[in-house]
Amino acid sequence: MKSETFTRVARVGATLTKNFDLERVGASEDVSELFGFTMSPANLRVRLNARA
Repeated sequence: MKSETFTRVARVGATLTKNFDLERVGASEDVSELFGFTMSPANLRVRLNARA
C-alpha cells in the first residue's frame, strides 16, 4: 500500500514538472522549515505556469 502511494505521488510530481514551470512566489527568506515527524517547508508559495 505504501509503495503504491509513493508511486502515485512521484507520478503527480513528474506530471507537474513535465507540463508546468514552477515559480516561487515571494522572497526565499520567507520560507522556513516546519519540524515535526518529518521536515517540510512552511510559507512556501509556488505558482504553476502552463508550458507552451
